[in-house]
Amino acid sequence: MPPTPGATVDDIVGRLDGAKRVSDGYMVRCPCHDDRTPSLHVWADEAGAAAWDCKAGCEWLTVTAELERRGLDVGGRVSHRRTSAASAETPVNPFVDRWTPCGPATETYPYTDARCRLLYCVCRTTDKQFPVWRPDRTSKRGKAWHVKGFVGPVLYHLPRLLVGVAAHQTIYVVDGEKDVEALERAGRYATTDPHWAGGWAKHPEYAAWLTGADVVVVADKDDGKGRRQADAIAAALKAAS
Repeated sequence: MPPTPGATVDDIVGRLDGAKRVSDGYMVRCPCHDDRTPSLHVWADEAGAAAWDCKAGCEWLTVTAELERRGLDVGGRVSHRRTSAASAETPVNPFVDRWTPCGPATETYPYTDARCRLLYCVCRTTDKQFPVWRPDRTSKRGKAWHVKGFVGPVLYHLPRLLVGVAAHQTIYVVDGEKDVEALERAGRYATTDPHWAGGWAKHPEYAAWLTGADVVVVADKDDGKGRRQADAIAAALKAAS
């Protein structure tokens, strides 16, 4: 879905659920956590541009990434979190451009911790390379392209995954973020691991997040690599059970 140029407050509110009118804008369900009571405040700032702030604590960049993923062109905006003038900071928005060391990104997949704080993003390029960046306020582009040693790997869409596990839903483990999102659009709970991190054998925390869940591991149809990956994931889950 191509982004909507210059997404407005109405564009954002129309793409999210549970909209309630408030004095200076709207409260809607935040797309970055299991938001049963609308907690994302969306309003127009002094210049008439859309602004947003999750009252439940989701990091602004995480919400921005999810709005972009849903086809809303919000990459040029900056944080409007309301703070005192003395302490307010305007972070560089790393979603403004699609540049990567491997060519322009066609997709960006944000990985967060269990509290929806952005840890890093995996990009996808036209030739199926997957460079990874982490937020870096000291960088001109707002991102650093080295993550090992700086952030710990997590499973994709971890907050939603944990909701599914707690609700005793079947969890599908697939190979790649694109497949996760396809299953989520179908109403399923799914996840994948970041390829840069070295696999399930090196990270027992992956299986620990799925403790007690009914898990279906889906293998890619390829030259055997997909089958080997699926077997390794199944072995890690069995060892943790």
